[in-house]
Amino acid sequence: MSLLQRINKERGQTIIMVTHSPEAAKSSNRVITVSDGLLE
Repeated sequence: MSLLQRINKERGQTIIMVTHSPEAAKSSNRVITVSDGLLE
């Protein structure tokens, strides 16, 4: 996670991460959830 955060900060690179882990999601700036095929 720290490597992805560093890449995002230093290079301005967008990272798209797909996870079922709430702990992993907490480290992001923005969370988009999918429920029944719809973005929330």
